[in-house]
Amino acid sequence: MKMLVFDADGLIKIVHSGIFNSIPHTIIISEQVYTETVVQGKEGLYSDAFEIEQLIQKKKIVVKKIEIQEDIQGLGKGELSTYALFKKNNAHAIISDDRRFLHFLEQELIPFIVPTEIIVQLVKKKYITKAVALIALEQLQTKVTKHHYESAITALGGKP
Repeated sequence: MKMLVFDADGLIKIVHSGIFNSIPHTIIISEQVYTETVVQGKEGLYSDAFEIEQLIQKKKIVVKKIEIQEDIQGLGKGELSTYALFKKNNAHAIISDDRRFLHFLEQELIPFIVPTEIIVQLVKKKYITKAVALIALEQLQTKVTKHHYESAITALGGKP
């Protein structure tokens, strides 16, 4: 089974889209991402924070401790810990939608997937239907770039 490492941005968007439970891979996050998404999220009363906490309790998300070895300008603790976790666990890809982080990953030739592309891939591999994917993309439309949203809609063959 493939292992995917999520940063806070990617995790929040996938959970918000409603398709998290359709992902057939092992999902890991760092303690730093846990703090951003659950601890700080609950302080802000974000509903996604409570949902992420439940996914962790149900062991659908594994939280791992990782020591940050590098300080890379422009990246926060969440991104740095996600990068370190990816390297340490020989994961398949990083899931993020943070532009700065994606630019860094691209430069380092680290495989990454943006949340809208995960939705498209789940349809292509028949884990969700096109109808479910379109609903998920609508949930994300105001939270992702216009380019990523439109690319996903196009990849699915457009709206009905």
